[in-house]
Amino acid sequence: MLHRQRQDLKREVDERHRAESALLQTQQQLRADDQRKDLFLATLAHELRGPLAPIVSAVDMLQLPGADERQADWAHQVIARQAAQLARLIDDLMDVSRIKTGKVELRLEPLALAELLAQALESAEPVIALSRHHTELQPATQPVWVQGDRARLAQVLGNLLTNAAKYTPPGGRITVETTVGTDVGTDAASAAENGWAEVAVSDTGAGIPRDQLEKVFEMFHQEDRSLAHSQGGLGVGLWLSRRLVQLHGGALSAHSAGEGKGSRFVVRLPLIAPPSVAPPAPAQAATPAGLRVLVVDDSTDGAETLAMLLEVLGYDVMLAADGGQALAKGSAFQPHAVLLDIGLPDIDGYEVCRRMRQSNWGRQAWVIALTGWGAAADKEAATDAGFDAHLTKPAQAEDLVQMLSQLVATRRHAAPDAANFSTEA
Repeated sequence: MLHRQRQDLKREVDERHRAESALLQTQQQLRADDQRKDLFLATLAHELRGPLAPIVSAVDMLQLPGADERQADWAHQVIARQAAQLARLIDDLMDVSRIKTGKVELRLEPLALAELLAQALESAEPVIALSRHHTELQPATQPVWVQGDRARLAQVLGNLLTNAAKYTPPGGRITVETTVGTDVGTDAASAAENGWAEVAVSDTGAGIPRDQLEKVFEMFHQEDRSLAHSQGGLGVGLWLSRRLVQLHGGALSAHSAGEGKGSRFVVRLPLIAPPSVAPPAPAQAATPAGLRVLVVDDSTDGAETLAMLLEVLGYDVMLAADGGQALAKGSAFQPHAVLLDIGLPDIDGYEVCRRMRQSNWGRQAWVIALTGWGAAADKEAATDAGFDAHLTKPAQAEDLVQMLSQLVATRRHAAPDAANFSTEA
């Protein structure tokens, strides 16, 4: 009896020790997570201020009475470049949220890996050129095709190239090598369907300590690598890249011989057979002339800037600052297209679109959501409300023109005086 009591007591003590140990580990993890959250928020503030500073300076430059054409051109380039950087930071955060909630959308199609690399190199070229790096391409000996989302995979490869440029001293070397292989036991006849393609991005830069090779893929991981300190980052790029590659059935790994010895990141993707007929290149969108566009946005700067851009491109534009104005001005202006914000002060954009569709002019107009809300649920809500298309802010001018041109070309609705439309190839 006494022996059994001792055993029970020992078991109870052991269970308490295990519970205390688990509680201690949880507390330590929570403290570490809290520290990383604080570091991330501080980094986010720093990264957002970074592009804002040169934008403010460039605007100040444009306002100077003595600024010449060369200086004005410089200011415009700075604003465009830094605005793109801000958009990239926001996109990274949104992609993290979509992946963590399982709402990321992949538009899969057969892709030539060489074309993806060309697109990624184009996006990373400004960073590579800034540091005067030499880029060496080592393509595969045969065409390589994968099944994937063009934008997402180009994003992954562009991120690896940008990182290589950031963490390599000026005048360094970046090598991009493409290879193909097959799993053990795969016969040659089925290699195209069962093999894999690899893209390795190598650099002669700062390298990675061996104990950090997996940690660089952790969320919000921030390493004190001085070469890239000024260019920074949110610490989500590699985490995001690995998750995107995994969603494609592939893998992303990091390799380095240590600090100062460069690094090598390898993307592995399932190989597919080349399509019998290569997908045709997208046709150049026609540019509508004389198209009437109603811009609805409560942000005065945003609305006026967009209106000015569209007017320069040849559109006839009217502005509305809220839902009530949109309905009244729409009835008078009879627009062919409406660029409609969702977060309006009186009536939300979904309801405005529904009310537009109840009028003759609104049933004929093309209504495009132009909003900061860009999740899959937001796009579904826009479709349900009657929108023809959805664009997420900040939209590029070429995307807007292409969207309007495609709507004209497809004639999804019988537009008011559509016969008067003219298009130019």
